[in-house]
Amino acid sequence: MYRPSDTAVTQILPFSTDPALRRRFLLHDEPLKANVRFGLLLEVLDKLAEDTALAYVRRSIPEARVVTAAIDHIRVRCEADISRDVVLLAQVNYVGRTSLEVGVRIEQPGDPPSHIASCYVTMVAQTADGQQVGSTPLPGLVFEDDLERQRESKAIKRRNAYRRSRETAQQQPTRDEYALLARLHTTGAAWFLRIDGWLTNHQRLGKNIPGA
Repeated sequence: MYRPSDTAVTQILPFSTDPALRRRFLLHDEPLKANVRFGLLLEVLDKLAEDTALAYVRRSIPEARVVTAAIDHIRVRCEADISRDVVLLAQVNYVGRTSLEVGVRIEQPGDPPSHIASCYVTMVAQTADGQQVGSTPLPGLVFEDDLERQRESKAIKRRNAYRRSRETAQQQPTRDEYALLARLHTTGAAWFLRIDGWLTNHQRLGKNIPGA
């Protein structure tokens, strides 16, 4: 069995020495703070999480593949400097029955390093049986120090919170919630009729409408 540290993967975006790569990630061709296409950076992050998860899964199930189930808790801490290299650090924090969480940290070198952002990506392992594709059970990790156990505990809390939020979103509204929605609908309709009537009256009288 493997420890989380055994799954660690590092990727470097060499902005300081690769002008073409730097231009690709620029939002504007001007020296501005946070001048980085963060959406493109998230694509790189998602691919790194996929590769990290796939490397772990294929150690025991060579034919498996992984798919992204959720990208959760993207936390941006400070702006990135497009003139400096960006380092992405990924590792598996937690393994459930068929899914696993990959934590990704984005840094820029320095003393101390600048912590740009962090996020957590949940991947699901799958295998194919003929035409059928389904989730596949995974071997667990071994946690040997307090930091690894702390990351596992936080991953489980995020997983449980995500499940609760999904269950809440799928619940039918209560009687009180229906009543509130009905009042909001009625109030909104009444305001619309009043505004529509006011506009029609002003147009009929040939008055100017403020802001028009």
